[in-house]
Amino acid sequence: MEHVYFGTSYLRLDPLDFSDYTRDEVAQSYALSARYVLNFLNGALKGDKSGFAYLMKKPEQLGMPRHSVDSQFFAARP
Repeated sequence: MEHVYFGTSYLRLDPLDFSDYTRDEVAQSYALSARYVLNFLNGALKGDKSGFAYLMKKPEQLGMPRHSVDSQFFAARP
């Protein structure tokens, strides 16, 4: 997928071609990305431990295809 696919207006307004992906596949990826960012911000800005706990889970635990997300976690140093 291309970065431009993750713009809300692109998904809702533009009748453009998504090349190898369906509109539903792109919308699902967009929703998963938005949920990931929301949990990061909840953890980082609000101190919500469940936000960071969400980020530590494996993609398949979150309903994502197994190899769809690759992340690394580095704990902050005091």
